[in-house]
Amino acid sequence: MKKSMFLFFLFASTSFSQTTDKSIIRELMLESKYSQVVNILEEKEANGGELSRNEQFNLAVSYQRLFNHIKAARILASLSRKEPNDVAALFALGESYRALGNTRAASEIYKMVTGKDSSNIIARIELAKLYIQMKNYSAAKNIYKYLVLQDSSNSYYLSQYGYSLYKLGENNEAEIFLKKAIRVNEFDSKAPLWLAKIYFDKQMYDEALQIVKKSTTFNSTDLPLHKLSAEILFKKKLYNSASVQFENVIILGDSRSVTYKKLGLSIYSFIASKDSIDKNVKEENLRQAIEAFEKSLEKEMYPNTLTLTYLGFCFKTLKEYDKAIFYLEKALDTMTPDYIDRVYTNLGASYELNDNYHEAIKSYTQALKYSYINSDTMFRLATLYDRYYADKTVALAHYKKFLRLNNNMNIEYTKYAEESIVRLKENIHFSKRK
Repeated sequence: MKKSMFLFFLFASTSFSQTTDKSIIRELMLESKYSQVVNILEEKEANGGELSRNEQFNLAVSYQRLFNHIKAARILASLSRKEPNDVAALFALGESYRALGNTRAASEIYKMVTGKDSSNIIARIELAKLYIQMKNYSAAKNIYKYLVLQDSSNSYYLSQYGYSLYKLGENNEAEIFLKKAIRVNEFDSKAPLWLAKIYFDKQMYDEALQIVKKSTTFNSTDLPLHKLSAEILFKKKLYNSASVQFENVIILGDSRSVTYKKLGLSIYSFIASKDSIDKNVKEENLRQAIEAFEKSLEKEMYPNTLTLTYLGFCFKTLKEYDKAIFYLEKALDTMTPDYIDRVYTNLGASYELNDNYHEAIKSYTQALKYSYINSDTMFRLATLYDRYYADKTVALAHYKKFLRLNNNMNIEYTKYAEESIVRLKENIHFSKRK
């Protein structure tokens, strides 16, 4: 009797202890005290105790919340092998694989979850996210189309479906769903951004800018919106406004080399597009452009041809020809043929204005090698030969080439060339008679 009573109390005590442990774990999980859960369950294992399936799952989830996904995945994979139909463990395993960067394994897990439980919307969403991450927009589109059919008032479904369509080049349909998403939730920044990009790609810059402006009233610090706004303004040749926007982009955190380069291009283009501008304002703006280009160069792994070229242009405009020559020559060292003729022309002009006529002629000649139909360069070369070379037949030949290239487009240059040809012919004629 005493022995049976002892066994009863021992069993009851053990059972009570296990029940107490379960309630403690449950309470700690509800309070998000995952470190304590890990300590308790790891200690139990260390003391030779065997964890129940529920305890193993709680331990895995606690590892997940503490971002120890390797340990979590190990437990969850074991649980899923033992009970393949346990959707909760399977879904949690997908979460850990996704967090570890194993997108393909995670996508396979989420597909298994949706196959076992077609009502699991979260698994579908996570799978669609992974498809977009893997650039499988067609598969993502199919999922979001299904979700839109389930709930056409959900702005997230609408915007993601629209985005998938946009990435697949189905812009007309994408436009419809992105507009619906904006009507449902005007505070979302993603749908307006993608819709504006569709208009931007169509060169409908006014429509794109209108969408971006409206969205930034709700999302004043959204970096992608401000970046697109700056690009639109530059395309519209509103260079002063574009420079302000690129400055905002830098303030908002995008201080990459390319952003400083675009800031410099905006400032320089603003100056270049003005026929008349105050001398001090012009110089101030050019100094700002130079500062932006120099910051761009500092951040580049390799010197950028365009940045070097425009630094040369800025210094040439400021009549600092030594610096212009320095940057334009550096630009030539890094350049592809598309820009070479223009750089050689500006290099030649810088040498000419710096009274180095021999180097100027060499540069203009090089420019014509890359663009032999450039009439302005031909004219500059002709005037140099005319002024500084004793053999006037060379200048005469270049004036004639200029007239063949120019086709009377530049009236002032044409008149000067025609008069010079008459003058040089007379000079050559009389010089032969002596």
